[in-house]
Amino acid sequence: MNQQHFNAVFNRLTERRREVLLKLLANEKDEAIANSLYIKQSTVRKHREEICKLFGLNNEFPDERRSKLPELISLFAKYKPELLNQNTSELPQTENFSEDKTISENHDFVGREDALAHLNNLVNEGAKVILIHAEGGIGKTTLATKWFELQRLEYLELRVGSTPHNLNSVEDWVRIKLINYFKVNPEQNFITMLEQLKIQLKTRKVGVLIDNLEPALINGEFIEPYHSYYVELLTVLAHKSVDSVTLITSREQIYDYTVKRLQTFTNYELDGLKQESWQQYFKSCEISIDDNALGEMHQAYGGNAEALVILSPEILKEAQGNLKVYWQENCEDILRHPTLKQLVQYQLDKLKNNNLQAYQLVCRLGIYPNQDITVPKEWLFCLLWDVPVNRKQRLIDALIKRSLVKVNNYGYY
Repeated sequence: MNQQHFNAVFNRLTERRREVLLKLLANEKDEAIANSLYIKQSTVRKHREEICKLFGLNNEFPDERRSKLPELISLFAKYKPELLNQNTSELPQTENFSEDKTISENHDFVGREDALAHLNNLVNEGAKVILIHAEGGIGKTTLATKWFELQRLEYLELRVGSTPHNLNSVEDWVRIKLINYFKVNPEQNFITMLEQLKIQLKTRKVGVLIDNLEPALINGEFIEPYHSYYVELLTVLAHKSVDSVTLITSREQIYDYTVKRLQTFTNYELDGLKQESWQQYFKSCEISIDDNALGEMHQAYGGNAEALVILSPEILKEAQGNLKVYWQENCEDILRHPTLKQLVQYQLDKLKNNNLQAYQLVCRLGIYPNQDITVPKEWLFCLLWDVPVNRKQRLIDALIKRSLVKVNNYGYY
């Protein structure tokens, strides 16, 4: 390899591989690299193997009894010695959230380049708290964690709870993070603790993930007695002076006035995966594709990411990887898999408890089961024969905002 070839390979490295490479050249161990970049050690080893291959250093031993790392270091000593033994913690960090960061090679994460770029744009425009909103199984949490990973941003996770009856205490969460993460002795008063948290977030760039917020909401409002705790926490996280970014995932939007009026709070509605992404995923699972069957299945599930992951092993097991055969046998019962059924049932049960009239509308609309059949607003109004006229549009909006009813150029479905 000559200097020109070396430079060409080096310049084509993705940003993530360049990060791993610099740490390898600094004699950092796999575990330390994984911890500093928030990735798995196996991912570090994979990057190391690929980097060596790119520089023409193929390891003939699959169990890595003889690593090519010494040869890689020798190569850089010859052509780029200034990169050896750098203190990687002092390397300059970019201030902007870049759209150029490369998605790690993970077959379970496909088709979200536009969504990641959209989150980058929102943050670069000043958003501090972003609510990622969609129906269950679309991939909200996966998107949020992937965004943090690509930004190399460590994040603190607030697990809301699975039902309104077992919600985690926001006050306890703040106290524990102050003690265990920020090494601060918390005050007794909750508001004072939040001021302590704000001070820490002004000096440390860290992410916050509030995952699956909907159990704490009823029709977009925080339930009591948790209302004031969430509002006060989000007010701090949305403060312009903090250096943090908060991502919230939820099947419902937030309508609390105090939160909605925060200038750095914004909603982002996440759509289902495109058909091309389904095809890409199925191919990575070695499933044979039939275009018609793929199109029908993708439409039936609305591009749901959870359905994609759940169905793939079923197709391999029951139809020997033949998509057409599997769909012919199961197209009449798309919720046959228990996990998919529970995914839908949970959201419908919550709607029934929180807004019975909206629940009745979605059941009546179920006679028009897919996107091939859209109905005009007048038809929906007819389905709401038992609702006062001045409330009908409000119920339709409630379903739209929960992603249970959608709109295209031809009507509602």
